[in-house]
Amino acid sequence: MSFKFPKLLIGVMFVLLCCGVAFSQSDASNRAPGSPDDDPKKDQPKSFREMMAKARAAREKKEYEEMLKRGDEALKLSRLLEVSFEQHSALTDQDRARLDALEKTIQKIRKGLGS
Repeated sequence: MSFKFPKLLIGVMFVLLCCGVAFSQSDASNRAPGSPDDDPKKDQPKSFREMMAKARAAREKKEYEEMLKRGDEALKLSRLLEVSFEQHSALTDQDRARLDALEKTIQKIRKGLGS
């Protein structure tokens, strides 16, 4: 009777191991949404993907142009402030308004850069 228990225990462990291996294997129909193998872009027609790529490129170009415009505006304001401060050695009310505008422009630039 003492020999039957270890053999039974080994048999049960083997069956459990086989069940674990069988259940751990999965096919594509059992994958969770959002898994790396689940790519919705593959399901879209090629013309739609091209249209989305063109729209994204146009949007990025527009954002780039806006960023350049803001940079030029910030440069212009900072030069005006520098010249005015060199002449008067103090900030006038107009300079303070320019400084506020410069601060807002810089904040927009930083926000656009993601910081």
